[in-house]
Parts: sequence; C-alpha cells; structure tokens
Amino acid sequence: MSKLWDKISTRGQNAAPEKPEVKENIAQPGDKVMHRASGTHGVVTAVETIGDTLTLTVECANGRMLRGLDRKEFAFAGEPGYVAPPVQAVAAPVGAAAEPMPKIEGEISSESILEKLS
Repeated sequence: MSKLWDKISTRGQNAAPEKPEVKENIAQPGDKVMHRASGTHGVVTAVETIGDTLTLTVECANGRMLRGLDRKEFAFAGEPGYVAPPVQAVAAPVGAAAEPMPKIEGEISSESILEKLS
C-alpha cells in the first residue's frame, strides 16, 4: 500500500508549477507605440478584441494607418524595446527660399519682356 501511495503523491509533486498569469498591458487610444518589425512610430486610434486577440489600429506619423495588428507586434512608450522616434528637422515653410535673393543693381526697366519679343 505504501508503494501505491508513493506513486500517487509523486505525480502531483513532479508536475510543473503553475505559471502566474502574465497581465498584458491594455492599450488605450492615444498611446504612443512602435511597430517592432518595421520601427514605425504612431499613435493608437482604436483597440479591438477579435477572438482572443487584442488588435490595434495605429496612425503613423507619415499618415499611414496600420489596422488589425496584434498588440504583441507593438512596443509601447516606456516598455523595453521601445525606441523614441528620431527628431526630424523642421522644413522651411512653403514658398520660403532656401537662399536669399541676390540684389539687383542698376535701374529696372518699365519695358515689358513681351513687348520686346513682339
């Protein structure tokens, strides 16, 4: 009888310990994220659960939308693996010249170029 009891008690003792449930960071619209595979940065615009999968819709800085991607594909700001987006140089406003215009010396004729050509 003791051998039978040893077999019964060791089964439970040899079982793998239960893993504590890992609590996944729930995404919220407005969270800053980075797509792990491409390095693309964006902001979460929608969070949906499809089946057992938490999916995100993300609007990227360049205006592109990433829809229906698994939450695990993204690193959130403050998580390991998240890299801050590179700082982009501010572009000159539309219509602004890159170089200053040269000064025109002498008199400016009131005669039209079109009149000279005709």
